[in-house]
Amino acid sequence: ERETGANYAVRAIAADGVQGRVFGTLPPLVLSRPATFGLFGVDSWNTFIPLRYAQLAAGKVDIDPKTHSVDTAILASAGRARLARLRYAFITPMQAIGLRRARPFETVVGFGDTMLYRDPGSLPRVFIAPRAAGIPDPAARLAQIDAPGFDPLQDVILEQAPTLPAGGGTGTAEVLTNSPNRLEIEALTSGDSWLVVLDQWHPGWHATVDGRPAEVLVADHAFRAVRLGGGRHRVVMTYHPTPLFAGAAITALTLLCAAATLVILKRRERAALSGPIRR
Repeated sequence: ERETGANYAVRAIAADGVQGRVFGTLPPLVLSRPATFGLFGVDSWNTFIPLRYAQLAAGKVDIDPKTHSVDTAILASAGRARLARLRYAFITPMQAIGLRRARPFETVVGFGDTMLYRDPGSLPRVFIAPRAAGIPDPAARLAQIDAPGFDPLQDVILEQAPTLPAGGGTGTAEVLTNSPNRLEIEALTSGDSWLVVLDQWHPGWHATVDGRPAEVLVADHAFRAVRLGGGRHRVVMTYHPTPLFAGAAITALTLLCAAATLVILKRRERAALSGPIRR
């Protein structure tokens, strides 16, 4: 019965075809090939969990940076669960009580002690938000995300005051190309708005909009946002760790100086050898 339920869960996920994240233990077939199904665990951010994301999942700033993890606290908040792109939850019916209060999760199948729940309204990876609010204080920012009625599709929370009016444009966004260090997005907006990318923010991320440099802001405490004007845009985000480039620049400058010094010494040596011999 358990195996039958697990197989049914795999078929349901495959037929769904919507990318997102999963809370709980994935069925073995999905766990062995998560990218095939477009699903990853809510705690699968490379080999570690970024501190900002762990704070978002916990709903609080004060966590141990050495031991932080994603636990059932993320299930109790509609805002946090949606920003984590939680699509499926493999949990017990008891654990699901808080989850189903927060979001309209539907039951897909049950097997053994575990039930498979699905959020039909999970967020896409990229989207356009018309409004933004600046909340510098991290605790206040997380509290706003937990507030009833908070809708990430309508409002993005920034760390600084936005430069756009209260009501912005609407639009669509689509990922064109994707790699670990590069993300290319096509966006179409009706007016000033924000492109929100639910991938982790890091100062090493840089962006261009239609070939011009654009600032990558912290969105919803842990993710990324770029301001857009009205129209069709090509947004390219690339990851260039600043310390790495600074180190490379210093190394290149050092080698250049060494090469120039060597050339000067060689010229002086040749001049000395070719000069008149004094007796």
